[in-house]
This record gives sequence, structure tokens and C-alpha cells, in this order.
Amino acid sequence: MNIAEIITTNTSMSSTRTPSPLELLSNDSPPPMYHIQDEDRYQRIRQKMISQIPTIQIIFGPGYTVELRDEIDDTSFYVKDSRRKTCLRFECSNTLNRKTILHVDNVNNCQGLKGEEVVAKVIQIARDDAFKADEIKLYDASVIFLDPKDASCHFSLFILKILSTGQSWYNQYGFFYDADTEDREMYDRNNMIRNMSLQKLFDDITYTHVELEENIDDLKNHDIFEMYKDKPVQELAKEIQNTFQSLQKQPEINCNVPNVKWYMHFLHIVEDSNVIRYNNFLIYKVTNQRTGKGGMRRQKTRKPKKNNKKTNKNKRTK
Repeated sequence: MNIAEIITTNTSMSSTRTPSPLELLSNDSPPPMYHIQDEDRYQRIRQKMISQIPTIQIIFGPGYTVELRDEIDDTSFYVKDSRRKTCLRFECSNTLNRKTILHVDNVNNCQGLKGEEVVAKVIQIARDDAFKADEIKLYDASVIFLDPKDASCHFSLFILKILSTGQSWYNQYGFFYDADTEDREMYDRNNMIRNMSLQKLFDDITYTHVELEENIDDLKNHDIFEMYKDKPVQELAKEIQNTFQSLQKQPEINCNVPNVKWYMHFLHIVEDSNVIRYNNFLIYKVTNQRTGKGGMRRQKTRKPKKNNKKTNKNKRTK
């Protein structure tokens, strides 16, 4: 089991949003449903959405239901499993410059589907001829609750993933704040943080955030700090990730175990210090994916050269 299997994501900052007059004039901001004065137009939009339901149903398969729900400022698609848990919630809109955008509000692991499988289905929906979307937009608010009964036993997934791998959970599937550059500047800066020693990281945080000094002193008074103080931060992050994955296999999780408590405290301090650069508003460029530009990283397929005995099948391309 990996961390992605326990993801619970609320990708919107709020369940309802009332746009400002400036937003209504923006090329990327469609007029919300309650601003549509033409009832015939509204019915045409709704009929189109109804016609798109079979496509979503086919992509998710049996055991899942697709519903339309009218809300304050939009009409959303809901995909639910047999237990009525929401796997996916999204809206589809057309902007003034004729772009089609899927706005994803919720992605959850649900019965029979891991988080990454739901994301893959969102991308499949966007590419389908029934939608022909240009972009997928979402807000990454992915949080892991190790113990659902303990509200304090949680952490932001993007912090752990960036520290351990250099990219957030959504980055690895092609979602970026700046899809054209794939957030290269933030990636390079975060890599610098990942490669510095734990001691150096704590020194830098206390220098800029005096209010966190006492919390960091608490972390230093532990064997974990002594073990990792001279090692790259990414080594500690990978150990935290492995520990959390092992915990998920246990019937019960005690977040008051000293090591787990230390790991959680560490991740909270890193997040509070803003030392990791990350913009949670993310875009997936579907159009670029179709033309093979940018977005999700893919392996290049090449014909093997004659007499070339050595090939590097795992070479990453940017």
C-alpha cells in the first residue's frame, strides 16, 4: 500500500464560490449558472451534461453511479461508489476564449479505486470526445489522516512527497501551477532543501522563524535528530514515508508513539515555516498532452540501434 491509497482530497478552497465582477469578465471565468438569464440556454447546457453522463459511467464502470447536482453557483457531476461515497466531483465550463475546463472539486479513494486511479479517470474524461477539455484545474488540499479518530494525527501530503521525491502527489501526474515550465524554479529550490542536512534546515528555519525555535529545540532532543542531523533531509523524509506506509497495514494506529509523534511534528514545522515552495492551484494541460508537449512525464520509445548491447530503459526525459 502506498501513501496515495489513503489520500483524502478536497481540491477546492470552499464548496461554493461567488465570483467577483472582475472574475466574471475574465477569459478563464465562466458565468455561473445563477447568472444565466436565458432559461432555454440553461436547459441546453443541462441537456448536454446529461448526454455526457454515459461517458463518465463507461469510464468508471459498473458499481459506480453518476449524478448531476444543482448547487448555488454551478451544476456538478458526482461519481459515487456502491456505498454512496463520493469518488469524484467536478464541473465543466466554457470560457469566453472558447476553452473547455474541468474544475475538479473532490478526489477521494473509494471502493475499488485508489486516488491515482481516480485521477487517471479524470484525465480520461477530459480527453474524451464528449468533453474535449483543454485544461483540468484543481486546488491541492490533500491531507493524510493516519488515525481518523485523532484530528491532530494528520499532515499535508504535498510536504512529505516533495521532501521525499521532489514533486507533489499531483505533480507526478502532470498537474502544475505553471504547466509550461512544470514549476521548474520551485522544483530546483525544493531540491536544494531536500539535499541540505537536517541540521542546516533547522538552522535556516530558526533564523527566519524565531517563533518556531522552541518547537525545533524539542525535535533536537530526540534520537531521530541525532541519527539524521548530518544526512540529507530527503533521507529522513523517505524513512517517514516508509514508516507511515507500514502503519497503514496495522489494524490500529497510535499517533502518540514517540517516533510517529516526532515525524508528525517535523512535517508540521516544515509546512508552517513555508520553506517548501508550492502553489496549490494546479493545471493539467490536456491539449499539450495530446500533442506530446509538457504535462505528465513519459518515457520515449526508441528503436534499438544495431549492435548496441546496452540500453537504458529507465532513462527519464524532460
